[in-house]
Amino acid sequence: MSGGRSPVAFVATAQPEYARHALAELRQAAGGGRAEPLAEGVFLFQPRGDPEAVRAGLAAQPPVFLRHLHPVHRALALPDLRPEAGAELRSEAVADACGSTASGLAPLVEATWDLLAGGGAALPPPGAAVQVQVRRLGLRGGPSAFAVKAALDPVLAAAGFRPVSRDPEWVLSVTLCGAPAESRGGAAGQRLAGDGGSAGAAGACRAFLGLSTPAENLSPWPGGAIHYPRAAVISRAAFKLMEALELFAPLGFCLRPGDRALDLGAAPGGWTQVLLDRGLQVTAVDPAPLDPRLQGRPGLTFLQGRAGEVPLPPAAFDLVTCDINWHPLETARTVAARAEVLVPGGWALVTVKLLGGGNPTAIWRRAADILAGAGLRLVAARQLFHNRDEVTLLLRRAD
Repeated sequence: MSGGRSPVAFVATAQPEYARHALAELRQAAGGGRAEPLAEGVFLFQPRGDPEAVRAGLAAQPPVFLRHLHPVHRALALPDLRPEAGAELRSEAVADACGSTASGLAPLVEATWDLLAGGGAALPPPGAAVQVQVRRLGLRGGPSAFAVKAALDPVLAAAGFRPVSRDPEWVLSVTLCGAPAESRGGAAGQRLAGDGGSAGAAGACRAFLGLSTPAENLSPWPGGAIHYPRAAVISRAAFKLMEALELFAPLGFCLRPGDRALDLGAAPGGWTQVLLDRGLQVTAVDPAPLDPRLQGRPGLTFLQGRAGEVPLPPAAFDLVTCDINWHPLETARTVAARAEVLVPGGWALVTVKLLGGGNPTAIWRRAADILAGAGLRLVAARQLFHNRDEVTLLLRRAD
């Protein structure tokens, strides 16, 4: 498989348990296509029609369970990825520009140079900040992600771009995978019911390269995965809010110091802690007490009681958050009943648990409909990396 400026396929990522729902979203956007499992929750998608139409389809109907999607502009077999393997760079121009010598990564360097030197509107503008994002799927041994980035950063520089390690304007995605998932006896193929077969012999290493923007990838992070330091938070639930604040920022969702937030079902206080750390004035509501580490925090008001029963003034908050482990429709009704406490244009961030084994899309949409009935317009719905059996809804009260 090879390609020019247009992608020939996509590497897609979702939570493993919801991969088939992500595949359904992709097929709807593409008008059909074939999927090959690469690893748990990761698959290679080849659209039935024009690959460029996939982006338009996803823009028209933004995905919820599809967490990350990078294009495949180049795909190649790497029979030996050991660092000591003696494959020389075939192109003198590449060797001169990048200063590379014998390496098992030589074919990857060549393919990257070919991609970046191809010209056309799909290339970043000169001097653009480009990050190499590397994922290794099912590989034993071989070069680390750091080694791959170290080999490809000089190629970016030689092509006139600025290699970076964070906050990229463009991303060079590199997915390295071993044998197809089903040939390893994994469960990934079973999660994509109706999709079987794959190219390549067992044990072969393949590389998929693509050039795109973070927005086109649906996430600024490799595979849509972001990791935060565990020691700094009261509970892991805090990671969901931290991720949502970053992922939804391009949609205009931002918190300003001094904003007033209502955290429903706050205990033990993971989300409350994040909001306080960002300088917000937080009213936390829960029948259970907050973590002792929050006692005495400036800007915190704690109201002990149930989320739907504590009296609150109207139009008093810029943000309402809710991460309660309840039935999804009960959560939606509780937040809907509190919609009047938001100022016009205020935000709500709600996690909807996908309980009961029903259709997860139908579950979160029903919850969103209840919230819409209270004047909370759905802005985005995503299954975040830190979500498990749940979806995060971003909503806004009408002005």
